[in-house]
Amino acid sequence: MTTNETFFFRDKIPFDHVRDTIMPALIAARAREKRIRIWCTAAATGQEPYSLAMLLKGMGQALAGFRIDILATDISLPVLERPRPASTASSRCNAACRSRNW
Repeated sequence: MTTNETFFFRDKIPFDHVRDTIMPALIAARAREKRIRIWCTAAATGQEPYSLAMLLKGMGQALAGFRIDILATDISLPVLERPRPASTASSRCNAACRSRNW
């Protein structure tokens, strides 16, 4: 079963946990190689990985010099076959996305 439910910054608590707990631990663990690879599963049409990228950009200097790779995947053929432009329409950016200062 797949829901294809996706929107920017869906579920505040996991994103806060990534920013406040997971990323500091990864930054410390990868300080020597300066590379972090993230696999975003069940990414549907991409709002979650885009949200993750925006969250990481908001971390600024903490990630200076790091190479960050985000791999986004999904098993739903309808969402994978949907054409996706390089930038997402602002009309799809919900209030959580618009409230950020990028």
